[in-house]
Amino acid sequence: MAVWPAVASFLVVALLLAALHRPLGDYMARFYTSSRNLALERGFYRLVGVDPGSRQSWQSYLRSVLAFSALGMLFLYALQRTQHLLPDPWGCRRCPRAWRSTPRRPSCPTPTGSPTHRK
Repeated sequence: MAVWPAVASFLVVALLLAALHRPLGDYMARFYTSSRNLALERGFYRLVGVDPGSRQSWQSYLRSVLAFSALGMLFLYALQRTQHLLPDPWGCRRCPRAWRSTPRRPSCPTPTGSPTHRK
């Protein structure tokens, strides 16, 4: 039985975590509570015009969430509308468009990989 390699792997990971939890935790606490920004962050803040030291109001947060959601929905809508133009990973000649109610051809596999057969 191959139980001992699994037990040995578990023990190695447990020992590594026991040895590293304190220094790694201290490093992460310093990193995430620091008020300093990395050069890449400062450049991005300057590019989008954000003051990293200021607080964000709930109105600004709400606008950001709604804008992000709207852009995500538009992207997904565009992706669905252009699905027939994208390459087909299953090798079908041309699967039906998403907005048509045409049944799937038997040569087109389902997402699980097995072909569909309708009787």
